[in-house]
Amino acid sequence: MATSSTTFLRVINDEVLETHRAIQALWSSLTRQDHPDEPDRLPLPHPYVVPSTGLFPYQFYWDSFFTILGLVVDGEEALVAGMVENFLYEMETFGRVLNYNHPAIRTRSQPPYLTAMIAEVLAHRLPLDDEDRTWLHRAYTLAAREYEEVWMGEHATPIGLCRYADAADPDDEERAQYESGWDFSSRWGGRCRRIVPVDLNTNLYRYARDLACFAQLLGNEEEAAVWERRAAEVQARVQEYCWDEEAGFFFDYDLDEARRLTERPSLAGFQPLWAGLASPEQADAVVEWLPEFEQRGGLSCTLRTYPIPGVEAPRREEEERAFWLYGPFQWDYPNGWAPLQWLTVAGLRRYGYFEEAGRLAREWLTMVAHLYRETGKLWEKYDVVQRSHQAIGHYPIQVGFGWTNGVFEALLGRAIGGMEYNLEAGCPVLEPLTSEALFDVPFEARYRGYLGLDFSLYWAVSPDLRDLEIRLEAHKPLPRLLVRIRDHYPSDEVTVTVDGKPVEFRRGPTPTGYAAVTFALEEVGRAEIRFASR
Repeated sequence: MATSSTTFLRVINDEVLETHRAIQALWSSLTRQDHPDEPDRLPLPHPYVVPSTGLFPYQFYWDSFFTILGLVVDGEEALVAGMVENFLYEMETFGRVLNYNHPAIRTRSQPPYLTAMIAEVLAHRLPLDDEDRTWLHRAYTLAAREYEEVWMGEHATPIGLCRYADAADPDDEERAQYESGWDFSSRWGGRCRRIVPVDLNTNLYRYARDLACFAQLLGNEEEAAVWERRAAEVQARVQEYCWDEEAGFFFDYDLDEARRLTERPSLAGFQPLWAGLASPEQADAVVEWLPEFEQRGGLSCTLRTYPIPGVEAPRREEEERAFWLYGPFQWDYPNGWAPLQWLTVAGLRRYGYFEEAGRLAREWLTMVAHLYRETGKLWEKYDVVQRSHQAIGHYPIQVGFGWTNGVFEALLGRAIGGMEYNLEAGCPVLEPLTSEALFDVPFEARYRGYLGLDFSLYWAVSPDLRDLEIRLEAHKPLPRLLVRIRDHYPSDEVTVTVDGKPVEFRRGPTPTGYAAVTFALEEVGRAEIRFASR
């Protein structure tokens, strides 16, 4: 583990800072190294972070992406690289990224985030040297194989989009829901294997876009163009089959009934914003649904527990035998899960909904932090209605917890702090989350190893969001930094200075349609930026 990790000095309140420090102390207790002769697992070559040391002492597929988001913030570059290597090893050895590394799970995967995890490693390696280029070529080849053979192969449907299904028995409903990660939810109506999920196919759009970016970095323009076309095809099909113009929301699609499941809205309908698949007008409509999902502690998975067609209230023996059909449904209202908070907040940020993103980030962080102070633990899931760790589940609630910890750190260091790496731009982008929900306490942090950098960042915004001060100091100059500031008052006049001197900036819409002020700084060691809107 890193000897000197990122430290958040000021943000939101003391409970949040206390929980941040606790999470950094927990990483080592959740990290394990497999031994070659362990009978209860498929041993992986590199250390990895498990969700918990209780029921889930394995490397899980989609859990790891959300865990990695926080590990990267905390400077755990080597650990992250090893976890991604484990997934590449699984592709080479088993022909798929496994749900988790157990001998009984060779035929099942989970929501695909491999390219997103590869991108996290790449952010520390650019510009590429020969060794990095060799690594990227291998990772790109294996990820493309996953896309083609596993998802567009085994999981394809007649409408050109994908479903969840265990390769050993594609008609097994329980296994399909395990593969979905939403195990179990009334969202599926007991028929996950016959549903085209909006979030899965949104991921595959993002996946193809990532592969295009990787091909571009490798200098293969022709393959990059092919992947862009593949992404556009997935996007068009998601728009056709999952977008409902009348409701203004993205829904799952029922293959057998040939219709959108508009009676079963879920938080998955926000995932097209995370991936950039939605148009700005669609994002406007989707955001209108926020009040339906937003609770005191964050976002619930569904609006309620939906009826399962043909299923009456379960008898006790049936409930124990088939959770996927009778419940309890832990991926339903009133439960909230860390990964869905991240995907929604990140999507809202992407489309310029900074007020909503800031409010939701604060709700989740303060709930998790308060319950940490109260119980001394980080939990797998939460009841966001009651702001409680006593959430509905079909097994004892687990502590640890990998993706809860990762999303907590990522919300602080990435969503609120605002520093990310843009692979297409080839440099970091700084865009603080200026929001009325976050103005009352300045943001201040010392990053160690994040994006391969050591730097200090401070920012403070006025209550009306018209004045922003940013102070940045890096241990060595950043070759290039893009700074983007949300333009909350696009009809006002704007002034921007760096170290007291005016700078040239571009003012106008971003690719996702929101107003922003953007400028580039070269060879940045120290900078004091002031933004004013009048």
